[in-house]
Amino acid sequence: MSSTYTNQTNQPPTSVASTDDENSSCEQPQGISVSVVIPIFDEAESLEELVAKIFAALLDWQIEVIAVDDGSRDNTWEIIANLALKYGARFQGHRHRSNF
Repeated sequence: MSSTYTNQTNQPPTSVASTDDENSSCEQPQGISVSVVIPIFDEAESLEELVAKIFAALLDWQIEVIAVDDGSRDNTWEIIANLALKYGARFQGHRHRSNF
């Protein structure tokens, strides 16, 4: 499996941390914020755990999580509302009325 890095300027990244090296660390570059966008459809059972793992994995980063409910028929939207109360401004929910 291979991966490709591209950005708007088509320049290579200034640093890359390898997950193959046990001694490597991935430090947050100063001034960088990360937005994690999660498309969701009927994921009420797994959403809370997923969001908690994202925040835990990126604990030292300045992040926001944006959950996009794509017309779920279960109680996903209620879970999103509760997560917004729990995480405050670091978590946002957006709702589509139907699945696209």
